[in-house]
Amino acid sequence: MADVSMSRWKKSEEALTKARSALARVKESVTGVVPHVVGAAEVFVGAVGAGFIDGCYGTADATTGVMEHKIMGVPTNLGIGGVLVIGAAVGVAGKHSNHLWDLGKGFLAGYGVNLGLTLGYERKNSLSMNPGT
Repeated sequence: MADVSMSRWKKSEEALTKARSALARVKESVTGVVPHVVGAAEVFVGAVGAGFIDGCYGTADATTGVMEHKIMGVPTNLGIGGVLVIGAAVGVAGKHSNHLWDLGKGFLAGYGVNLGLTLGYERKNSLSMNPGT
C-alpha cells in the first residue's frame, strides 16, 4: 500500500511541477502583453477625448464641414497632443511618462483624422471640378 501511495505522490508532485511551469509561462506572456494592451487603451482614450472636444465644442469648417475646436487658432487636439508628448519626453510624469506618450498619441491621432478628412474633402472637390486630373 505504501508503494501505491508513493507512486501517486510522485505523479501528483510531477503534475504540480508541470502546472507551476505552465503558469509561469502564462504569467510571462501576459506580463509582456499587458503594457501593450494598456498603451492601446490609452491611445484610444486620447482619440475619444479628441473627438469629444471637437464634437462638443468645435465649429464646423464652412467648406468641409469638419468639426474642429481651436484655441487661439491652434487646433486643440494638436496642442494637447503636443504638450502631452513633450511632457513625456522631458519626463514630467517620471516612470509613468509612457502613459502621457500614449494619451498624447491619441490626441495627435484625433488631429490627424481631422487633417485627413479636410485633405480628402479638398482632393475630392478638386477632382470633381477638374475631372481630367
